[in-house]
Amino acid sequence: RAKETGRLNGSYMPIDFAAHARSLGAASYTARTADELEQALRQAKLEPGPVLVEIKVLPGTNTDSYESWWHVGVPEVSVSDKVLEAHQQMRKNVKAARPY
Repeated sequence: RAKETGRLNGSYMPIDFAAHARSLGAASYTARTADELEQALRQAKLEPGPVLVEIKVLPGTNTDSYESWWHVGVPEVSVSDKVLEAHQQMRKNVKAARPY
């Protein structure tokens, strides 16, 4: 959010996450409806590399009481011990989170 009052409680900033993902070399899709999401997921499965599907939602929805972390997932399989440890930590956090 914009820092209009000295705090992060101003107007929402229009960030195009799909464009940002493309700028980093990933394929990206934007979904505003269930049909668009289904189409984006079908297309994403055909991509050979990383993909971002930006799902547009109303500001403030599905974020109540999730101020400290977002569940974005960590790979369960990796050659990196750090990634495997992060996955285990994520699983603990998910169990402790309030179900939405």
